[in-house]
Amino acid sequence: MQSSATPSKARGVNYKPVEDKVLCEAWLSVSCNPINGIYQSGDDFYNKVKKAFDTELARLKSTVAERPVPSLNSQFQTISQAVSKFVACHEKDLRVCQSGRSPSDQERDAVALYESIPKNGSFKFLQCWHILRDSEKWGAWRTSNEKRQGSKRSASVRDRNSSSNASLNSSERSPPAETLRVQGESEEPRQGVTRAKLDRANQALYARQVKAAERAAENAEKRIKVAQEQLDLTLFTAQAAPNDPLAAEYLMLKKQAVLKRLRLEALSEPSGSSISLAAPMNTGEDVSGNGDAVATRSNAIAQCVVDQAHTDWQSHHLMQQVQLVASQTLQAAP
Repeated sequence: MQSSATPSKARGVNYKPVEDKVLCEAWLSVSCNPINGIYQSGDDFYNKVKKAFDTELARLKSTVAERPVPSLNSQFQTISQAVSKFVACHEKDLRVCQSGRSPSDQERDAVALYESIPKNGSFKFLQCWHILRDSEKWGAWRTSNEKRQGSKRSASVRDRNSSSNASLNSSERSPPAETLRVQGESEEPRQGVTRAKLDRANQALYARQVKAAERAAENAEKRIKVAQEQLDLTLFTAQAAPNDPLAAEYLMLKKQAVLKRLRLEALSEPSGSSISLAAPMNTGEDVSGNGDAVATRSNAIAQCVVDQAHTDWQSHHLMQQVQLVASQTLQAAP
């Protein structure tokens, strides 16, 4: 449905999430059609996208503003640029320690990494990423588009350099030394700001890695505790055969050992949290990327992986003991 009349220069109504979703699906539908393809001249391709877009919205009975072809083209470019940046953040997040993280945790961390870059703003196209990420057509289009953008930037830089050289050649005198000094000094602040942004993003990512590692260690300890309780319960419900005094003595000694351990645990104070890797964040070390800081962080995460592997082995070993005792109990039952 058309929106109310507005001045010709007024900005169009913002796209709704359902429109973004349908636009991506329409783009894939047209691009994956071997007859249409994505390499067409003019607006022919997006005319087909608009037709598929309008048809699907009509089927969904969605009430939205009329979207002309240039608007659809511009919106898809906006979506693709944001999704391309998010793909880079998601791939970077996947390269770090993943212990104990589900796909939803990985998506959440990638969104946080994307939004930690000030110029990106909030990421509003997660559903579009789910639609486009596995498409070979979109991947090829994105690569081709990035190459074109890179060529345009290179040409723009060359034009600026040529214009600057022509201006210098036509000038009758060289610029004052103060001007050159100011131009030379302006690069460092810009580089410092960029470095600070990257440092903040890396620090935020490391903090999320630490939390994920702590959650994994806590979950492993919980599994060990459950396995130990199952083993204790199996021991106390096991009965030795009447004609097997050795088995009866073995079970009695095991039960006494379990009771002794449980009494000691009841008298001891709560142990608190298990493993904490947050200490490196409070030691005042430089997180700007120097070798010592990177080594410290890498060692902490590596230690977390080793600890979790050890606790997982303990849990597996306890479960084997539970199964063994249960099997012996069944065999000894009259």
